[in-house]
Amino acid sequence: MESLELEQEVANLEEEKENLLSALQEAHTQNLQWEKKVHLAKELKDSLKKEMEGSTSALKLAIHHMTVTKWVYSIHFVKVGDFSVLSM
Repeated sequence: MESLELEQEVANLEEEKENLLSALQEAHTQNLQWEKKVHLAKELKDSLKKEMEGSTSALKLAIHHMTVTKWVYSIHFVKVGDFSVLSM
């Protein structure tokens, strides 16, 4: 009787071991998937950051060019009374 109980307990423990190993493998697989997602998210964030910095630099450069152009045009015009005349 005791031998049958021990055999049943061994069988139960082996089944539990298989279930735990399966659960561990599934958890490992999910962990790898999350690591991949995190890595891709970081790459995307870095890429967007560089793109935004490039856009910001381009915008600042365009504003600078507009400011310089406005300044240059303002030098060429001299206000005479109510009329703006191109200075020579």
